[in-house]
Amino acid sequence: MSARTLNRILFTGGVVGLGTALLLYMEQIYPLSMVIDGGAGLLLALGFVWRKQLQPEQKLWLLMSCGGVVGAVAVLQGPFTADGLMVLAGVSALAFSNWSGGKALWIPALCLSYLLCLTLLVALRYVQYPLDVLADVNHAGLWLISSGSFLLLLLAMGASIFELKARLWQKIQHLQTSNQQLFSAAYHDELTGCVNKHLLQQQLDPQLKAGGCGTLLVLRLTHLRQLNALHGHQQGDEYIRALARHMANSLRPPQQLARLNGPQFAIWLPDLSDAQPLVKQLLQVCQAELDLGLSGVNLIAAAVTAPAHGADLAELLKNADVVFSHQRQGERFTAFSAQMAQQLSAHNLAKQRVRHALDTQLFYPVYQSKVSSHDSHICGFEGLARMQSFDQLPPLTPGQFIPLLHEEGWMDEFGRSMLQLIIGDIPVLQQKFGAALKVSANVSPPLFLAQGFTAFIRDCLAHHHVAPQNLVLEITEEVFATEPARIIAVTQELQQMGVEVSLDDFGTGFSSLKYLQLVRFDEIKIDKSFVDRIALDDNSFVLCAAICRLGTDLGCRIVAEGVEQAEQVDQIRRTGCQQMQGFYYARPVSLTALL
Repeated sequence: MSARTLNRILFTGGVVGLGTALLLYMEQIYPLSMVIDGGAGLLLALGFVWRKQLQPEQKLWLLMSCGGVVGAVAVLQGPFTADGLMVLAGVSALAFSNWSGGKALWIPALCLSYLLCLTLLVALRYVQYPLDVLADVNHAGLWLISSGSFLLLLLAMGASIFELKARLWQKIQHLQTSNQQLFSAAYHDELTGCVNKHLLQQQLDPQLKAGGCGTLLVLRLTHLRQLNALHGHQQGDEYIRALARHMANSLRPPQQLARLNGPQFAIWLPDLSDAQPLVKQLLQVCQAELDLGLSGVNLIAAAVTAPAHGADLAELLKNADVVFSHQRQGERFTAFSAQMAQQLSAHNLAKQRVRHALDTQLFYPVYQSKVSSHDSHICGFEGLARMQSFDQLPPLTPGQFIPLLHEEGWMDEFGRSMLQLIIGDIPVLQQKFGAALKVSANVSPPLFLAQGFTAFIRDCLAHHHVAPQNLVLEITEEVFATEPARIIAVTQELQQMGVEVSLDDFGTGFSSLKYLQLVRFDEIKIDKSFVDRIALDDNSFVLCAAICRLGTDLGCRIVAEGVEQAEQVDQIRRTGCQQMQGFYYARPVSLTALL
């Protein structure tokens, strides 16, 4: 029972007790009850006055003691009247509702025993009442009936209260179980059972704001997308579960493991613990147990410290991403450094500049020609994005702003803007280079797979009066990291419309041949890494020739990109490649320069 309810009962009992004593005094009846009621009322009133000093259990005992004495005297002086029995029943109800088990029964048992003792005393003639009190008051049977009625009242009241308490307890247990399940679902990773980013943030941020320190170790499985593409997501999930199991076995409290997202985990090491020994141990264990490297999957790690590299989890994770971006090929563990902090500042400035360029439409297309391998005449162009200068700093290059667009999730907005500009330039290019001219545009995976992409292309072509056959959309193998069915569906929709689809950078991924099996491409572009060595070693030439034969058999147009030397041109012509593109023929130039 709450303290507020007990206080209210104390106040009410004090008022009733003192009021009853006053009435009995004015009527000059029941002098013993007058004294008992007055004393009980005074005690209860004092209990209310001192309620802040009394514990709930003490208040309960005071109520029961006063109520029990008042009820006993009332029953003794006024047999078979309701007031005494009601007081005793109220005291019993307090016991039933506030205590459990045998403790809840002994107060009601004491009240019932008191009535049965009076019954025995009346039966033995030790207690006698004047006959004018109530007819047949000295018959023990009536006292027994009164005791039996009181017993029934106790049983009914006790059973009801106990049943209500049992139901409430079941509800409480059910709610506790549900809350535990909800907590587990909200704050634990379903795949590994580790705590998730949200719980780690709730645990760490208050510590860091209070001046706490420590090292955050972030570990990431690389090339997991390619593994999923080759062997299915079940294989990737098994790697993640195994990694979580090995890391958990290597940690000791208060070290905390959490899964952040996908193939990425975080380990919190309090008190600026040295992360390098732990990383070394984890890498050795995982190398032995998971066959890292053999499957194409590797484990890399980054370490940041608080508060030096971040005042909360979000900032620490952001700086950990900076560490990963600065890791050199083959590095497995890197810690955040002052040089990285400077580069982070430059990164943030570059991000602001990209956002400004997007908002003010400062990105524009330039065009690099594609030439026929047979006679070197221009048969197409590829539209490439460039950024105008708007401040005293030099404009960012594609190698600088494209990763930023991906990182910030702006690629969809950027891609739509560039596609509209490139498609809008096609009629102008056709006027000079012929109606059959095909113009290519790169499409990022998020945009290519976005809902309504094909409708967007259709609207752009219609708005600028461009035939679908004049547009080629280039995608890279990164697009295959998602569901193949969606890729096939989008490709077919575009080709049914008349738009061609090209596979860019062919040969650089893990499963290029598998992609050719899944999707029918109109064009395949041989990656520059093959072209660079085609005139230097026979292997590169053989591979390029094989790609050209394969593409021709599949009905694809083959384009060699990155052509920069005359020797490369001669070798490419020997492979059967239909088109070439590169600095040997032309650098990307603006539309104005082409005209």
